[in-house]
Amino acid sequence: ALAGVLLRSNQLEEAEDLLRPLHDSDPDARALKARIALSRSRLDEVQKLLEGGPTGHVGLALLRGQLAVRLNDPAAAARQFRLALKSDPANREALQGLALVLKALGQSDQAAAYQAEIERWRTLTTRLETAREPGSRRDPGRIRGVAAACEDLGRWAEARAWYRLALEIDPLDAAAQQALYRLRDRSP
Repeated sequence: ALAGVLLRSNQLEEAEDLLRPLHDSDPDARALKARIALSRSRLDEVQKLLEGGPTGHVGLALLRGQLAVRLNDPAAAARQFRLALKSDPANREALQGLALVLKALGQSDQAAAYQAEIERWRTLTTRLETAREPGSRRDPGRIRGVAAACEDLGRWAEARAWYRLALEIDPLDAAAQQALYRLRDRSP
């Protein structure tokens, strides 16, 4: 985990030092090592690390997709991004990658659908950030906004939790009551 934080902070040498004692049989360590190699444009090293890793690992599938993009193979990239999404349907990196390669493959309608999904996630992220602002926790409108963004993404359990929170703030909030009624039969 620390190596991942260091990598995201662009402290590649420090991350590499932490990963050095870890064996490549650990797919998470392998993915982080490959990500560092990709950051340094060592494509042969990336390819070697990815070839020996499990196909169903999300991080490795993402990196295979990114490598395929760099090697100008959008069809292979699309396969890998779809594989990542199969295991982690909310993975924004895979959604973004797939939208871009589908557009490159001339599949604009499918690319637009993935781009719309990315926008829904951005909306949720923005609303969550806004809900963290001082005073927002007592604002049922902002809380409902987060709930609506969750609902738009099909995250029914989260949407219900946020609508219930809005009702704790204002038990007479008709919009939150209606939303909870609408979501009553939705599975988790």
